[in-house]
Amino acid sequence: GCGVEIDPIAAIPYLKAAAAQGAGNAAYKVADIYNYGRAGVTADGDTALAYYVKGHENGSGDASYFLGRLLLNEGELEKAFEYFYVAAQRGNVDGIITFAIMLQQGIGTDEADPATAYRIFENTARNYGDQRAYCQLGIACLQGNGCPEDEALGKAYLDTAANMGNVLAMHTLGLCYLNGYGCVPDTIAAIAWLERAADNEKIESINALGDVYEAKGDFKNAVLYYEKAVAMGSLEGYCNLGYCYEQGQG
Repeated sequence: GCGVEIDPIAAIPYLKAAAAQGAGNAAYKVADIYNYGRAGVTADGDTALAYYVKGHENGSGDASYFLGRLLLNEGELEKAFEYFYVAAQRGNVDGIITFAIMLQQGIGTDEADPATAYRIFENTARNYGDQRAYCQLGIACLQGNGCPEDEALGKAYLDTAANMGNVLAMHTLGLCYLNGYGCVPDTIAAIAWLERAADNEKIESINALGDVYEAKGDFKNAVLYYEKAVAMGSLEGYCNLGYCYEQGQG
């Protein structure tokens, strides 16, 4: 919609012409239009996939990342790892983060390399200010995974990520306050951060809040959170709610 009305149908011939001449990002845009059936364009998965592949072959990091996600969802871990590596090399931040997480955990690769993954997270946080990178740095510092264990530094990274809106960081920061990782234990602060994560439908936070209230003897609120977890399909929620009924708590 830059200087003209938004019209994906009119855009397609121009994008296809560019893609035919080797413009990877144009091929990626065509793929997205067909994949999601945007603005009246009939969705066509086969055409979309062909253009994602063309985009990948012609240098689109976005296309490489999309294909990596597709392969990951299909359980093709080694191939997915390769595509994420290419996406990362092309500067796709989603690819960088996913590649580093897989490298850290040894998913899709013969050997985990937490130290290299940690350096990638550091560079991504520094160069892109990415909230996910700060979150992963925080978790790694808490665990000493690829770096010296440093709970205070880990919490500082999590503070940054959580205040940037990262839901996993909110959840982990709540656990830090709950257990005194890098800080003085503070149940009120723990509940506040877990509630923020729960408001973003973080199931682990919803169950954790149930656990907190159960430990406080507030079974009524515990059951409310366990019921919410059950409504979201959480097996842990089912188990916890079952215990409450078994014991007649709440």
